[in-house]
Formats: sequence, structure tokens, C-alpha cells
Amino acid sequence: MNLWIGFSPWVIFWVLVSHYDIGAAAGATLFISLIVNTISLLRRRPKFLEIGSILFFLVLTITLSFINPPWLTLWIFTIQNAALLVIVLTSMIIENPFPLQYARDELPFEKRHSPMVIYASRAICQVWVTVLVILTIGSTARVIWESPIPWIFWATHMVFFFPTMQYTNRKLKRLKYS
Repeated sequence: MNLWIGFSPWVIFWVLVSHYDIGAAAGATLFISLIVNTISLLRRRPKFLEIGSILFFLVLTITLSFINPPWLTLWIFTIQNAALLVIVLTSMIIENPFPLQYARDELPFEKRHSPMVIYASRAICQVWVTVLVILTIGSTARVIWESPIPWIFWATHMVFFFPTMQYTNRKLKRLKYS
């Protein structure tokens, strides 16, 4: 599934912002996000996650072009986790959960609107909301408690984010073959 591609700008940003200037990381990630999502944009079938990613990195890049407050570097992981949470939560609220958009690309036409696919997509989206709430709280706690240990951020993402990606892919594959 192309879900990995949809999340790739976020993962790339996490890596870049850990090693480079936040403005450069945001600009590079915006560029990568535009390249990665060009195919769905050209097909006029952009997905909610892709549009949200482009908008977040565009706003962040423009903001950092004019101002670069010192607090932003400290809070960037919380901000980006919260932004991703808002994107996922919004897709759920408008009753177009982001996993459903990816599932419909892969499923045969007769399965795309089945109640089972819609239910599974909502359940997957709820798992993502839970994980992103945990990651947002964790990155906030890291700043509040002034944790100098950067591996805590990576450890929480390894424990929650990547297994959730695997879970999502397994669930979507089951839908495809059920």
C-alpha cells in the first residue's frame, strides 16, 4: 500500500530536523512531499494525508522564512505530532478516514464501499488517533521535563509509530484478500 509514501515526509522530517536547521529541514521536506505526492495530485485523487502534509510543511517553511523563534526548535516535535494528529482526526471527523483512501486505491471496485472496508478504516484511524495522542503527549513531556535524552523521542516513535504502520498495512491487506 502507498501508506508508507503518505507518511514518508513526516519520517523524513523527523530525521532531518534532528540533524539540521529546522528551516532547512522544513524546506527540504516540503520539496520531498511535493515530489512524493505528485502522482496523486496529477491524477486529481490526492489523499487527505498528502494534502495535510503539503499544507503543514508549506506553512512551516513560510513561517520559518520570516521568523524563527527559538521556542519553535524546542517544540517542533510536539507541533508536528499535533499537526499529524489534527490531519488524521479531521479525516475521521469528516467521515473519510485516511486509511480508506489508500484502501480504495488497492481494492477491487466492488469492495471499495463495503461496510466492512469502511468499518475497518475507521478502526485503523482510531488506532492512529490514539498513537498520535500518545506521541504528542510524549514529545510535550520531553520539553516540559527538559529531557536532554534525544533517544526518548526516537524510542517512543519506534515503539508506537512504526508498529502502527505495520498494523495498518496488515489490516489493509486483509481487506484486499477477504
